[in-house]
Amino acid sequence: MGSKAAGRAHAPRHPMPTRPVEDRYVYRILWSESRKGFVCTVAELPDLIEVSESSAEALMGLHMQVAERLAAMRAKGEDVPVPYEDRQYSGRFMVRIPPEMHRRLAIEAAEQGVSINRLVQSRLM
Repeated sequence: MGSKAAGRAHAPRHPMPTRPVEDRYVYRILWSESRKGFVCTVAELPDLIEVSESSAEALMGLHMQVAERLAAMRAKGEDVPVPYEDRQYSGRFMVRIPPEMHRRLAIEAAEQGVSINRLVQSRLM
């Protein structure tokens, strides 16, 4: 006799809570000598910026700006940016290069015994 549950997937007992969208955005914090402070930016909303004396304050300040912006967007019925982490990627993108560069890459790839794609991948890493 088999169990009723045999062959069925089980949901986790304690599912992870869904994080607010602004918590899943890509934040960057860099020191700026010219601004004499830490500059925090968010990739999904590139027009927002926060500068502060500490990196933690810069992040907290920008996080508040993001929350305010998203609330305003939602109030207007606008779509909020999807976090880069949640977006689907095909693994393909097109790059236009001058014909001479294409020729040089083709020759170099042939000399190395790899495809142009593999050669360019190695250069991007």
